[in-house]
Amino acid sequence: MKNAVVIVALTMLSSCSGPTPNTPAAAPSESVAAPQPSVVADSDSGGLVETEDYQPVKVRLAVTAPKMSLQANVLRGVAKTIAKETGGVVSLKVFAGGSLGDELGVIRRMNLGQVEAAGFSRTGIGQILPSALVLESPFFYRSEEQVDCVRGKMQPRFEGELEKKGYVVLGWANLGSVYLFSQRKVESVDDMRKTKPWAQKGDRIDEATFKELGVTPISVQPHDVLTALQSGLIDTFRSTPDHARALQWGDHASFMVDTPLGSRLEAFLIKKEVFDQMIPAHQAKTKAVFQKGLLKLVSRLRKQNDKSIALMQEKGLKRLAIPDAERAKLDSRGIAITKRLTGSVYPAEVLKRAEGLKAKCK
Repeated sequence: MKNAVVIVALTMLSSCSGPTPNTPAAAPSESVAAPQPSVVADSDSGGLVETEDYQPVKVRLAVTAPKMSLQANVLRGVAKTIAKETGGVVSLKVFAGGSLGDELGVIRRMNLGQVEAAGFSRTGIGQILPSALVLESPFFYRSEEQVDCVRGKMQPRFEGELEKKGYVVLGWANLGSVYLFSQRKVESVDDMRKTKPWAQKGDRIDEATFKELGVTPISVQPHDVLTALQSGLIDTFRSTPDHARALQWGDHASFMVDTPLGSRLEAFLIKKEVFDQMIPAHQAKTKAVFQKGLLKLVSRLRKQNDKSIALMQEKGLKRLAIPDAERAKLDSRGIAITKRLTGSVYPAEVLKRAEGLKAKCK
């Protein structure tokens, strides 16, 4: 009995005086010092940015551009800079070449949380925000600069609408003028009706254009276009020159119609719920780095498109100038195509706004 009392007394004394050397004890929560965040240099302010306590944000970016293309290389550079600017808190991994699916498939993946960001051409944008397709109406704009001017003035509206749909715009890029390439000589609408043109599945502008021209297109996925050209399933396609050369489509074209159909715009979107996981400073950094990278991409692409045309001409590609009379017919067809798209794709008031801005954007 005396031994038991001694043991209890020793136990009580031990609990009051602190832990024994071999038994570490947790300190009370009030006295636990908060972990000190690590810091990285801020390239703009010259100061330091704390990083340790921030939740890492991992972003998978899907693009259809070929893996070794200029666009993919620029985006990989953007990813490295974002990681550096945010101290590794925001990490961006680029999945190029359509490795995560076509644009419609990527939209489904984004809705399922399997992809956080993507670059969308008019096919994807047409599903998410159809009104923005007013920027790509065929034969509507006279130059890439005019498209950029109108887009810049309508951008706040489109970005606000996209945010309501759960997307944040990281940046826009005009990847260059889109031309018609063909194995046949195409100098008129009648010539076009003799071709076997490619139409991208789900592309609402393609659908309206070919209906107006009275042409029956052949729908294949972008990654199947080369095979379709090789097999003779199609003999005509639309593309920017650099895209056509990079994907080897240009090797299967004898002619390029010199009159642009329009411009290839791309919007880079991230899911808002993912973007909101970043602290404001990292959001600003991510957007700034992205937009700087896209400006670099556009500048280099415009030169590369010209170079790609020259290289394809060395392989035998011929440029076709549309006669003035046929150009006038195309302009009237463009108006008719725009009417087809009005109401079903973009509201009449959006078109009216674009028309007004186009008149000011010479």
